[in-house]
Amino acid sequence: MKYKSGQTVPQSGIYGMYNAQGQKCNEVTCVKGEPFPPTQSPDMYYKLVRATQ
Repeated sequence: MKYKSGQTVPQSGIYGMYNAQGQKCNEVTCVKGEPFPPTQSPDMYYKLVRATQ
C-alpha cells in the first residue's frame, strides 16, 4: 500500500520513499500514529519495507 506525506503511519517500521517512477530514493524509520515526513515533491510516496515493533 502507498502512503503520502502527512498521512498517519499505520505500523511502525522502515518505509521506502519512492518517486513517481517507482524508484526508491531513501528509507526512513516511521512510528505508528505519527505523520509521515514531508517528501521532496508531492508525487512521492512511502511503502513499508520492514515492520518493527
